[in-house]
Amino acid sequence: MVLAFTEEQKKEIEARGMTVVQTKLILHRFVKAIMPVFDKVWDMCKNMSKEQIEEFLKDDEGEI
Repeated sequence: MVLAFTEEQKKEIEARGMTVVQTKLILHRFVKAIMPVFDKVWDMCKNMSKEQIEEFLKDDEGEI
């Protein structure tokens, strides 16, 4: 994964007390942790029918 920041983004990152390298490391670790979850959800969706997907995505009116 290649991450590139504009000069403006670099200034914003550094203003928060971090380096660009630290930010890239955090983002890389986040993606590494999330990808297995995304892959499982994607596999589940591939095995669902259109009706099941619509039901899954439908808003539940009774929930808070």
